[in-house]
Amino acid sequence: MVEGMPEVMAVQAFETPVSFPLGFSTVVPADMRVEQVGSGEGDVVRFEAAFGGVHRPEALLSLTVLPGDLSESEAREQFASVAAVLGAGPHSGERFPWALQERMLIGDVSGFVALGRHQDRWYLMAMQHPPEYGDGMAPRVDLMLRRWRWTSDGSPLHPGEPRAGDGT
Repeated sequence: MVEGMPEVMAVQAFETPVSFPLGFSTVVPADMRVEQVGSGEGDVVRFEAAFGGVHRPEALLSLTVLPGDLSESEAREQFASVAAVLGAGPHSGERFPWALQERMLIGDVSGFVALGRHQDRWYLMAMQHPPEYGDGMAPRVDLMLRRWRWTSDGSPLHPGEPRAGDGT
C-alpha cells in the first residue's frame, strides 16, 4: 500500500560491491536512486527518493558502516551524536528487532535512526524524509528491510524472515 492505495511496485536487485565493509543485498524500488559514498564517519549507502522522476535526496534510507575498530560504547556514542544531529526524540520503543538502540525523528523531518551490529561491525541505519513523504517512503523502506540479506551468511536483517537460499 502506498498512500492508502494498493500499488504494484517495480523493484531492482541491489548488492553492495565486494569492497563494501558490510555486504548485503536487497531490492530497491525503481523510483529510488542508490548512492554510495565514503566519509570519515564510515562507508555509506543511500537509497534516495526519485518519485515521479523527481530526485529528492532528503528523502532517503541510509546505512552507515562505522569504522571497524569501534568499541560498543564508542558505537553508542556515535549513535547518540547522529540522533541528536537528526533531531531524534527520546527512546521510542522496539520497532526493529535487529536494532540495539533506535529513536524516531520528530519535527521537520520524519523517520528513524537505529544502531545495529552484524558479526563484528557496527552500523547506523536511518530513514529521513519530509513528513509529506511518509506514505510513500514507509512502504518502500519496509520492503527493502524485509528483503535485506547479509552477504556473509545469507541471514536476514529482520529475524523471522527466511535466509537467502532457503527457497521460501
